[in-house]
Order: sequence, then structure tokens, then C-alpha cells
Amino acid sequence: MKRLYAGAPAYYGWPVGSEFGYLGGWGYAIQGPEPFRLGFFRQWAFKDPAWDWHSFDWTRDPPRVRAAIGGLVDAVDPDLRPFRDHGGKLILYHGWADPIGNVYDTIHYYEAVEHRVPDTASFARLFLFPGMGHCRGGIGPNSFDAIGALEDWVERGRAPNRLVALKSPTTDETGGLAIGGPPTGAGRTRPACAYPATAHYHGSGSLDQASSYACRQH
Repeated sequence: MKRLYAGAPAYYGWPVGSEFGYLGGWGYAIQGPEPFRLGFFRQWAFKDPAWDWHSFDWTRDPPRVRAAIGGLVDAVDPDLRPFRDHGGKLILYHGWADPIGNVYDTIHYYEAVEHRVPDTASFARLFLFPGMGHCRGGIGPNSFDAIGALEDWVERGRAPNRLVALKSPTTDETGGLAIGGPPTGAGRTRPACAYPATAHYHGSGSLDQASSYACRQH
């Protein structure tokens, strides 16, 4: 686990909490004796059905993979000024417990956009959800209304500073994501704050209610 948290020379370590999906939970990262999505490398990157993942070289192979498929799959250009100038609004979100897409990738991209476009917060916001897995599910609150927040921003000019997420006690860890309407039902609610702000407990009130937390930066 320490090696996974530490990362590789060419890639970030995985956040504490993402191990939920390695073997248990959804079983995303490892299926049987091999890692998940080996076909991506065998068929796309190396074009060799017999390619052995044990042979991956972190010094030699990342440039090979990038040269083979980077132009097709990479979406890493931080210059979103044309999108901004066209009136676009963007809500990015990621779960801290995602075992497939590394949350540090998304943070790095958002910070690159901020560096390239100083007024990023005027048209793009990033929200990070503790305990949420790959787009949904996980042990933390993960049902929230991103579409409603986006509509409110585009149509009424109200930029979202927080998204309130629900974790229902009646759903398992693979519970769905509410993207088309506000989460309903009883359960734990927590705010995800617009990055880099995080949720801080007021010091009173229920720990399971979003109203007991304020968003602020360290």
C-alpha cells in the first residue's frame, strides 16, 4: 500500500481511501490475475496481444504510449480561453476514493488551467468528494445535483461554491449519482467545496448534516 501511495517516477501516488476499489468494493483495479484494462495497452498502445504488463518500464514506456495514442485520447490543453470567451461554464468533479482515475490528475489539470487562465473561477469550478469512487459510489456521500448547479450558473449567473452530496443508508457502496436532480431521501449529507476550499465543521450541530459545515480555504 505504501508503494501505491508513493506513486511511480512518472505518475502520482494514489490517495489514501482509493484502495476500496482495488480488490473489494467494485473490484475495478484488479480482475483475476491481471490489472484492469490491460487491453488498452495491449491493443492500443503496444499493438501486441501477448504484451506482458510485468515488462512495463517507467522510464522507457510512458513516452512510447504517449506517442502512440496521446493525440487520440489526451485532453490536457489548459488554455480554455476560447471556451470562456464563448460563454461556457464548466463543473469538474472527482472522488477522492476513485481507484481508476487518479484525483491528483484532475487537480493538476485544474491548477494548470488556473495558471494559464487567471480568471478560471469565473467560468470553471472543481469539486472533490471524500469517500466517493469512480464517478459514483463509495463509502462517502456521492449523490448530488451537478446539472442543477450548472443550469443555475448558466441561466441565473449563480456560481456554485459548494455541492451538497447525500449518502443514503439504504444504498450500498455502488449507489448511483444524481446528476439530473437534487438528491432525495434520508442519510448523511456533506458539502463538497469549490477547490481549493474544504469543508470545516462549525463546532456544533449534527456531524451528518451539510449545514454543520462551512467552506473555507486553509
